[in-house]
Amino acid sequence: PVNNSTPTGLGGIYKRGDKLSLELELINADNDVVTANLSSLGLSSNYRFNPANPHTMEVSIPLNREANNTTIPIKAIDDAGNDKTWNDIAINYDTIPPVIKSVIITNTTGGTKPYVQANDAIRISVEVSKFDNDTVTAVSPKINNGTPITLTEAAGGAVGSSIVFEKIVYITETDLIQNTNIFFDVTVIDDAGNTTTGTSNSLKI
Repeated sequence: PVNNSTPTGLGGIYKRGDKLSLELELINADNDVVTANLSSLGLSSNYRFNPANPHTMEVSIPLNREANNTTIPIKAIDDAGNDKTWNDIAINYDTIPPVIKSVIITNTTGGTKPYVQANDAIRISVEVSKFDNDTVTAVSPKINNGTPITLTEAAGGAVGSSIVFEKIVYITETDLIQNTNIFFDVTVIDDAGNTTTGTSNSLKI
């Protein structure tokens, strides 16, 4: 058996949207039926390959699943009922995307000011559930020249739990565009490369 897949996750792992592509070429083909046992992926235990030799199949890895070193048994049965099973192919997959619970920006400088001024400190706070060694960045076209800002873990930390990422950003004179609003677009990437995006509330300048 040959694994012709091209997983796009970090470190060669299958992430959300990736496909499993397998091939089996048989010598002295005899009207064989070739199947893969994909029950470990939540799919059929007898997923049929294309009937032409070499036999091929392709299927998307289902969403919201994660496992390492999962064997994909491949079985061929000829027209007399003779069969053989190969257990040569094993894969790692993580198709569980990050879950953003909230994205909130707050002006932490002095009281309850209705607007943002130069030298104000803006806290970006992102809560992520089902933490999976995620990285969180935030970007605003009006702040920091539109350069992404990496947030740091503020609370939590256990894999599978909720965790809060935060960053304080100081507003400069060059950031200020009168009578507009500032907001941040947030990107969360887990350790497999799955990505989820979100947008914060707005504050008036």
